[in-house]
Amino acid sequence: MKKFCFAILCVFMLSGCSSVETMETIRDDEAFPVMGEAAKVHLSIPEIENAQVVEDGAGSKIYLFNDFCVTVQTLDGGNMEKTLELVSGFDAGKLTLLKTDQGDCLQFRCAWSATGEQEDLLCRAVVVDDGRYHYAVTVMADSSEIAEQPELWDILDTVKLSTD
Repeated sequence: MKKFCFAILCVFMLSGCSSVETMETIRDDEAFPVMGEAAKVHLSIPEIENAQVVEDGAGSKIYLFNDFCVTVQTLDGGNMEKTLELVSGFDAGKLTLLKTDQGDCLQFRCAWSATGEQEDLLCRAVVVDDGRYHYAVTVMADSSEIAEQPELWDILDTVKLSTD
C-alpha cells in the first residue's frame, strides 16, 4: 500500500507543477483586394486656341479655356458620397443624381451652380464607377458661355474608359 500511495503522490506532483503558459497565436489571414491599374479616361474636347492643360502626378487634368474649364480626376472608389462632395463641393444628399448602368460600370450625373468671379458658373459632372476607382469629368462654364455654346455639355457624353 505504501508503494501505491507513493506512486499516486508522484503522479500528482509531476502533473500539476508546470509553470509554462500555453500561448495562442493569432494571425490575420484576411485577403485585401489588390487595386489594379486605373483605366484611362478618353473624351472629346473642342480644339480652341489659347487652351492650357494643367496636370498633376496623380492623374488629374484641368483643361482651361477662356470662359470654361474641364476637369478630369481619378479617385479611389468605394465611397461615392465622398467623391461627389470632392467633385461638386456639396453633400451627395443635396445633389440630384442620375444613375445609369453602363454594362460593367455605373455612371452618375449631376449639376449645380456656383458663384464665379464675374458671373454665375453652371457646372455638370459625370462620375464613372468601375468598382475600383471613380473617374470624374466636370465641365464648368460661365452662364453666358453656356447660352452661346450649349454644345459644351456634349463633352460629358464622350467620356469613355480604356485599359490601354
